[in-house]
Amino acid sequence: MILRDEKLTGNLKLLSLFFIYNQLKKLLITGDLISEGNYFEHGSFREIKNFIDTERNIVSLSNHEKFLNPNSIITNLYSHCEIFKIKITNESIILNDNEIGREHSENYISRISDEDIFNVCLDELKNQIVENIDFFHEESLAFLINPELEINFSTKFSKAFSFYMSEAIKELLAGNYPVAFKKISGSGIGLTPSGDDFTAGFLHALSLIERKDSNESISDQKKEIYIIAKGKNSISNSLLFHAYEGACYKYLKEFLLSTAVNEHDKTDTIKEVLSSGESTDSDLLAGL
Repeated sequence: MILRDEKLTGNLKLLSLFFIYNQLKKLLITGDLISEGNYFEHGSFREIKNFIDTERNIVSLSNHEKFLNPNSIITNLYSHCEIFKIKITNESIILNDNEIGREHSENYISRISDEDIFNVCLDELKNQIVENIDFFHEESLAFLINPELEINFSTKFSKAFSFYMSEAIKELLAGNYPVAFKKISGSGIGLTPSGDDFTAGFLHALSLIERKDSNESISDQKKEIYIIAKGKNSISNSLLFHAYEGACYKYLKEFLLSTAVNEHDKTDTIKEVLSSGESTDSDLLAGL
């Protein structure tokens, strides 16, 4: 009886340690494209803070998984508002002076697996974007899909911007990619201008087609657009690099994967994509 009790106690301890370990892993989730370096505060918002290093690499910090992306750190150990510097090494993440071993972090895989990529249905993806266009931000580039939404652009500046983008899209549809993206890149307002968000969506689409079809001409086209689109905005450049690599933030990846599951309510997943920002996500989906 004593032996059985000792064995039971030992099993309970193992279960407790396993539970604690898994809970500890959830305290820190890191994107798979974060770079080693010393990062300092670059911009702070209500739910997320951006950090930058001397190489202009960006890392974002948040307490909410909805902001999980290839270069993010998600933690519930500390409020993102309390952190003013981050050091990333191969072994650890140091938030201010608080070191957390990388073995205690969960690694977010941002790219869709080779197995799943062939299940992503491009036609269904396009249909879902068109069918849910009413959920897009009213001042986004959704009017490029549904021209009736251009009515939301009522100021002199916004009318000029919508006309400018419409002209750029004409070049795009005519196959004049260099001309189109020289116009689109950096255009608009915001932390990441609408044109950059749109380009990121377009690059995400090319990344999908490239992997599904193993198309070298798509690879060359994608590289050309990426080179044209990169500018002086470090946050835009980070977004564009992720799209070029086919690396998705959490809600975008879930939306792309949902197109392969016919019985799933895809409206929920596209709403989640649109919930993580202002017009940024709407502009990205318009480009996609």
